[in-house]
Amino acid sequence: MTFSNKIVRDLYTSITSEYVLNDKLILPKYFLEIDELVFLNWLISIDESPEKLILFIEENHSKRLGRYFENLLHYYFIFHPNIEVLEFGKQIFNGKITIGEMDFILQNKTTKEIIHLETAVKYFAKKKGESDFKYFICPNGTRNFGDKLDKTFGKQLKITEREETKKFLKEKGYFPMKSYHFIKGILFYHPDEIEIFQHSDLNPNHKKSWWIYQNEIDSISEISKYKIVHKLKWLSDEIEEDEVKLISKQELINLLKSHFEIISQGQLIVEFEKSEFLWKEKSRGFVLDDEWPHLKQQINIIR
Repeated sequence: MTFSNKIVRDLYTSITSEYVLNDKLILPKYFLEIDELVFLNWLISIDESPEKLILFIEENHSKRLGRYFENLLHYYFIFHPNIEVLEFGKQIFNGKITIGEMDFILQNKTTKEIIHLETAVKYFAKKKGESDFKYFICPNGTRNFGDKLDKTFGKQLKITEREETKKFLKEKGYFPMKSYHFIKGILFYHPDEIEIFQHSDLNPNHKKSWWIYQNEIDSISEISKYKIVHKLKWLSDEIEEDEVKLISKQELINLLKSHFEIISQGQLIVEFEKSEFLWKEKSRGFVLDDEWPHLKQQINIIR
């Protein structure tokens, strides 16, 4: 389904897109079960009048994509007729020292089950010829999926085992509870591997796309139009009404050449095709510095 407002498309994608992982700690589907017609009518109503959603996001504004994703989910959980948000962003302390934060504590009104939920949205490119999650690396070469998973499973999901957390949960009547994760996003593969790579810990239906080095840029389509997309707009498909806002292949090549002469940060580009009166996203992928992931410039200025 396509919605006219980008923020509504982001909301829909955050909720309905496939999990990245395939394990026993993903949030079970039954927990968020909802009548499909109720859900779609809610989204349609927001698309027609998105002001309340926009205000909610602005009041919780963050330049971090992960926080934006979390706020969209928070908005959904508040609406959900079978879910009660008991806690959001609950910090756990040992004295004055913060030992961690619980993204959500939710209760299913039907089953009365209370759970702890950790959320994340991730975009990593897999280095050619490798399979370990530590070789799924971000576009600026500084972080990897393996380290993120170590933190999620080794610390964040185990925060309920800490004595400080147990004390809080017992005081609130939430104890005991199970912990789950809600990890979405896209994994990017070089075109040589995108159709052949398999991994038992990944959801076979996880969203995937492509990446190429800058020196491979000539392989992209000559007839398509393009746009370089800022990170806060990565969540959902792009739609463009005004062709003037899109650029040609040669204009894209020139922009990327200027960019990589100064900054080694990879760029997400969207390829568009004409669909009636709109330009719709055909594909998306990272164009990465030719030295990625071993980048000489580790940039903090654009984070």
